[in-house]
Amino acid sequence: MTNTTRRGALLLAAAVAGAALAGCNDDKVQSAQDKAQNAAQNAGDKAQQKAYEAVTIAALAAINRNLTSNPQDALVEAKAVCYVIENKSANQAVTETRKRFTTSSVKVDDAMAKQIVKVLKKDLCPKL
Repeated sequence: MTNTTRRGALLLAAAVAGAALAGCNDDKVQSAQDKAQNAAQNAGDKAQQKAYEAVTIAALAAINRNLTSNPQDALVEAKAVCYVIENKSANQAVTETRKRFTTSSVKVDDAMAKQIVKVLKKDLCPKL
């Protein structure tokens, strides 16, 4: 969701809340508007997170489609690797990536693990 779209959703939610509460006291109107804005912001944040996850899945599939045969599992593993990327050495991140992404259908070697780490650093980890 773009910032313009998110702003539009926020304004629309606030306008609807204001119109629905016309005639109520100002505190109730402000409270309803705040709740509507928070709800719209949360919806926008969730949509944006889903978009980051979709980009990550697409990038992993471009490395090897078998990495994402189960997209939800791939995201769980990717998020775990992000923790290692941010808190351990680069070598530990590669080792963890090999361990987490190797399955019966794909054997992740060091070169592929480095590609995966690069993708996660760019597309997912900063957004968590």
